[in-house]
Amino acid sequence: MIPFLTFDVGRSRLVHLFNGTNDTFSPNGTYCYSSARGSTVLQGITFGGVPTVLLLDVACFLILMLIFSFIRRRLWDYGRIALVSERFHELSESSPILEEPDSDEGFCSWMVSAFRMHDEEIYEKCGHDAITYLAFQRHLICLLIVVSMLSLCVILPVNLSGDLLDKDPYSFGRTTIANLRTGNNLLWLHTVFAVIYLILTAIFMKHHMGAIKYKKESIVKRTLFITGLPKNASQTAIENHFKIFQ
Repeated sequence: MIPFLTFDVGRSRLVHLFNGTNDTFSPNGTYCYSSARGSTVLQGITFGGVPTVLLLDVACFLILMLIFSFIRRRLWDYGRIALVSERFHELSESSPILEEPDSDEGFCSWMVSAFRMHDEEIYEKCGHDAITYLAFQRHLICLLIVVSMLSLCVILPVNLSGDLLDKDPYSFGRTTIANLRTGNNLLWLHTVFAVIYLILTAIFMKHHMGAIKYKKESIVKRTLFITGLPKNASQTAIENHFKIFQ
């Protein structure tokens, strides 16, 4: 019979081969992975499989960027034609502010333009919502950089200082908290930094919310949508009508 693979998940030890002929378990010399006692970090895979996953992520990212560039190239002006009137479209083409630069019409040249454009240009082309969204993304990028630097400079050396797992430089478990023994005072450092990361996130988000400006908030609060007005009604007559309710 064909042997079946079974995993000892509860204790997370070795992979065994179940022999259907004699219904007995026998450990195999070659196994998919092994782990230290009391540890949930996989061993036996080159650096925990992180390089492979990272390579797949980069490949998928490049493929999606190429697909987006191709769709953007084929449907260059579809959104503007669909959303604005023909008259406004003609005015926008003649306006030097709304005119698309020639360097942005390439296959991937839009990536460079996305970093070179100022907020004023983005506002003229895409509106206030785009400014708010891009500002949110900038705050996230800055937060990611700060958290990554703190983790690489403090948390990573602390994890590497442990001796619970093996000393193999290609072992991913050495870079995690699983490499520290129970009762080690350095474990509290992870809790402290988790609180620090939470505080930093709140500070960055508060700064982002404080930078949002509602320029037409007063106009929106005092705007009424009225229907059923006669075509011959003048602006003065309408204003006099609503002055009665003041």
